[in-house]
Order: sequence, then structure tokens, then C-alpha cells
Amino acid sequence: MLILKNIKKLYENDRGIKNISVEISSGKILAILGPNGSGKSTALKVIAGILKPDEGVCTIFNYNTLETDTKKYIGYLPDEPFLYENLSPIEFLNFVQSMKEIKENTYNENILREFGMWEYRNQQIKTFSLGMKKRIALISAIVSTPKLLILDEPTNGLDTKSILVMKKYINKLKNDGSIIVISSHILEFVSKITNNIVFIKDGTIVRKINSECNLEQIYTDIYL
Repeated sequence: MLILKNIKKLYENDRGIKNISVEISSGKILAILGPNGSGKSTALKVIAGILKPDEGVCTIFNYNTLETDTKKYIGYLPDEPFLYENLSPIEFLNFVQSMKEIKENTYNENILREFGMWEYRNQQIKTFSLGMKKRIALISAIVSTPKLLILDEPTNGLDTKSILVMKKYINKLKNDGSIIVISSHILEFVSKITNNIVFIKDGTIVRKINSECNLEQIYTDIYL
């Protein structure tokens, strides 16, 4: 289970998140919705253990996500991914997996093929388009079959085929008991993968839903 308990993380301009509490069971997908500046990315960084909260604690299966040893169970795709661009995809994925103490890398070929990146496996990442770099960043987040997968605006820069392949892997991880947390502006994409949604406004959760609903209408009521 993923537990966020009374999380607070504020910046100098008093923006960020305040008193965020959420619990997510294994095999569940949670979507965090809200406009730019509402606190979504800050919440995801705290969940990923990238940011230390000012108050509160975030745990995955009772392990604090800030702990180094916990990171090997987490896959994280930030909105603006960082890659070692002098490496090739194969070298980069091998590096990521070695950091997570994964010894078997036979999975790499299959996932690179499905995302259309196998033929570029030995090219330097710096030669790729933005869309290709996004695919490599996404692959690196899911290739280790993480217990917790965090995706910040994952559809940005992806073509339709890549989005469909991503959804396939999200569902596979879900069925295997992983927890997936997603932030996206694409309401149709969110509605297709989960009914568990929280809406954030000004750094606080203003609504939670866990059943089918009209997301567009709810979004309009809260933010417009």
C-alpha cells in the first residue's frame, strides 16, 4: 500500500502542497488532476522520494520513499525527463537496471521493440527527437517492473502507438499488483485507465472519486 499522510511541501512563494493524505492499495491506479500550478508535480516528486516534505510522511509497503533502498522499487517519469544523452538506449537501460540491482536484462529487447526503439538501440540518445527521448524515459521507468510507478504527464510527446503500448504496460503492472500514480491533463486518457481520481486545487485535495463519472463536468465545476 502507498500512504501519504499529512504531506506538506511549500516553496518560497507559498505554493506547493498542503495536508495531502491518500491511501492506494496494491493493483490500483490513482490519477491526480488539476491545472498547472495546482501542486500535482510537487505531489508526485514527494511520492517518488525526490522531494523531502516539510511535514508528513510517504511510504510504500511501510518503507519511506525517501530512503535510498526504497528507490529500487520505484519507477518515475517526470514531466521533463533527464537522460544521460551520451549513452545509447541499451547502455542507459542497463545503467538504470544496475542501479536497481536487477541482474537479468532480457526484458530490454521486448520493450524496446514494442515502443519502436530497437533499431536505434545502439545510437546515442542525444541524436534522438524529443518524442524518441520521451519513449526512452518512459521505458526506463517501467522496465524494472516497479512496485510503484509514477508518471507525470506521460502522454506528452508520445504518438498514438506509444500511448497504446504504455497503457498495455500500465495494465500489466496493475494486474501484477503494482501501484500506479498518474498526473495528466488528458481527461479522456485518465477516464480510460482508472476511476480512482483526486482533484488538487491550490495545493490541497478538493475532491476524491472512485466510480465512473463525467470528468469534464467535474473539472469544469472545480476549476472554471
